[in-house]
Amino acid sequence: MKRTLKFSAIALFAVVVLWACGSAGGAKEVGEKFLTAFAKGDIEGAKKFATKDAQTSLDMVASTAEAKKANPDKIEIGEIKEEGDKATLSYKENGADKTLELVKEGGEWKAAWTKGSPDLGLDKAMDEVGDAMGAAVDSLAGDSAAGE
Repeated sequence: MKRTLKFSAIALFAVVVLWACGSAGGAKEVGEKFLTAFAKGDIEGAKKFATKDAQTSLDMVASTAEAKKANPDKIEIGEIKEEGDKATLSYKENGADKTLELVKEGGEWKAAWTKGSPDLGLDKAMDEVGDAMGAAVDSLAGDSAAGE
């Protein structure tokens, strides 16, 4: 009987430990992990802490990730304000004050933003991507006109 009780206690303890380790954490922890990964250009890492919509936006800015890997942003995490299923994390990116919105998705905190969000510096990144695409289209149009 004692052996069964000990085994049950150990099994319960293991389940609790595994459950706790599997949790992504509170809003501040999730926001910090998201920002740290994004600042380093780790798009796949950032996607682990992003909403489904934000994951799509991250895919769109993946081309700028290489530049961030070479020159990562400096992130300083500030205060978090939670209101129900929403939270706002204050932080500094390269010395500039910014905020990151978080929401609960499936019971876990996730970073919620869209491409071009000025608070993640993505507006500049998307402008650069847009400029590059525009130049490529102009180049193709020029080549096409020259071939006529």
